[in-house]
Amino acid sequence: MQPETRAVVIASKGATMLIDGRDGVGQVLADLAVTKAVRLSKEYGVGAVGVRNSNHFGTAAYFTRKAAASGVVAFLATNSSPAMAPWGGTRSAIGANPWSWAAPSSWWWWWSSWWWWSSWW
Repeated sequence: MQPETRAVVIASKGATMLIDGRDGVGQVLADLAVTKAVRLSKEYGVGAVGVRNSNHFGTAAYFTRKAAASGVVAFLATNSSPAMAPWGGTRSAIGANPWSWAAPSSWWWWWSSWWWWSSWW
């Protein structure tokens, strides 16, 4: 992993974009991708951004919730290196391959206030 992230947009056409992370910091690249995808979705109605040559970006939900706060539905997925053995196996062969969905909501304040009151009692 490079200490300074210097991403390059490889291709951009319409509502799609491909970013080369050049072995940069995953969180920086995921944030850049979400920012670009939100911009594209507001311009075209949908935005799809792919990132290659990246590193671990942490919690997927952080980035999809950021997009949802901007008023768009978001889906984020990634692949991962083999880290666990399949059922009955003895060698690492599959990764976690995390994903996250988020959507804007106007009632989040109700849920958070209800949760606070119910846990207070």
